[in-house]
Amino acid sequence: MLSRVLEEAVNRVARKVAEDKKLSDQEIVILNLDIIMRTNDKRFEAVDKSLESLGRRVELVYNEVSSIKTDIIKMMKEYMERLYGGKQG
Repeated sequence: MLSRVLEEAVNRVARKVAEDKKLSDQEIVILNLDIIMRTNDKRFEAVDKSLESLGRRVELVYNEVSSIKTDIIKMMKEYMERLYGGKQG
């Protein structure tokens, strides 16, 4: 909602600039806010991408650890069966 209002205000100010009219202090603030919002949007997008990448990496590590855990349990079970002669119930 706020970005839509800001976008409309920036469009009005841009028209005024195109007509070579002098800007008020408030209009300059509107332009500065637009710049800040755009910069923040880009930063948030970069952070989102980083978090998505990190999430995928964590999932890969989790899956690898789970696989190793399964292998260790299987090896321990086989070792115990050899050590104690057959399956234990």
